[in-house]
Order: sequence, then structure tokens, then C-alpha cells
Amino acid sequence: MDAALRRDLEGALDATIVGAAALGGGDVNDAWRVALGDGRVVFVKSHRDAPPGLFAAEARGLAWLAAPAALRVPRVLADGDRFLALEWLAPAPRRADFDERLGRGLAAIHRA
Repeated sequence: MDAALRRDLEGALDATIVGAAALGGGDVNDAWRVALGDGRVVFVKSHRDAPPGLFAAEARGLAWLAAPAALRVPRVLADGDRFLALEWLAPAPRRADFDERLGRGLAAIHRA
């Protein structure tokens, strides 16, 4: 994580970054698990040359998906020109009724 991104995140989250680990799986963007001095852990998605408004649009989209409260959608903590910071969702064991619950949740979002 470069110094400029670190500075922007600390300002937006009003916290000091005490650790940042790169995560795999990102194709276009970089992904980070970021530990903050206040004890929070957040997920950060970043792109050095993101088109203007990209992460703000994604933040609005996540809010729209979360509105029906049908599925667990990570809460947006901050967004900027180069990043989107989300609450960290810890992995959980897959439940036996996962597929059914996902289908019902997606249907509820489509109805909203």
C-alpha cells in the first residue's frame, strides 16, 4: 500500500493504519485487509487510476443492494477517488440452507 493511499484512508476512516495485508483474487483492483489503531479491521479495494466516480458509484450500488435487508451486504465505511473501504466480513461455515437463503434474498432484492 503506497503512502498516498494510506494517508487518504487514515483521513477518511479517522484512524491510524497499524497493518495492511494484500489479498488475492482482485483482477482489476487491489484488495487489502487493513487493521486500524482503534481495533477495527476493514476491507479496502483500491485502484491507482480509477475512473472518476467509480468507487462512489459502487458505494451507492452496495447501499441499494443492502436496502431491502434481504442479504448480508458489507457496510460502506468510506470511499474516495482511489478506494472503497468496507466493513470486514469474517468467513463463516456454509450453512445447509445456503442456496435456498441466497435465492430468496436475491428474489427479494429484485422485487425491491
